[in-house]
Amino acid sequence: KYVSVADGIFENRKNPVEAGTVVDAILEHIRRHPSESLGVVTMNFEQRELIEELLDKKLKDDSVANAWIESGVGTPNEFFIKNLENVQGDERDVIFVSVTYGRDSQGNYYQRFAGVNSKSGHRRLNVLITRAKRRTVVFSSLDPDFIRDEPGTAWGVRALKGYMRFAKSG
Repeated sequence: KYVSVADGIFENRKNPVEAGTVVDAILEHIRRHPSESLGVVTMNFEQRELIEELLDKKLKDDSVANAWIESGVGTPNEFFIKNLENVQGDERDVIFVSVTYGRDSQGNYYQRFAGVNSKSGHRRLNVLITRAKRRTVVFSSLDPDFIRDEPGTAWGVRALKGYMRFAKSG
């Protein structure tokens, strides 16, 4: 599934609007699908920290969500928020992906994809998209058509674009 975050802005390696959308989706998941385990993966460390911070603020006023998260601590299905570099064998029923990247406040799109742009970026992306047992939900402020796919473009970036297109179109 693809969730477009039309008003997201990527600055200082974070996308606050997208992070807020992901946090709202986490809370909705807990209410609507409490029997399904959940993991969240971001494209970088800064976005992971922002989502954790925003979620912690919301959990202070949400005893149901807090109890759900606490009930999984120490179990194989423990809720997690990780960045791309730290996802390994962490399978969950549902995985939320915060693509993180998007236009800046001036409307510019830059082709900087950090971990995905590296030599092993396609492997990291493969690990990410194979963690979901039931479904993956991709949250993105960046339309995949804005990702340039030229000769010499890193395989990981091309794979990200293809996966986002697939998520968007089904």
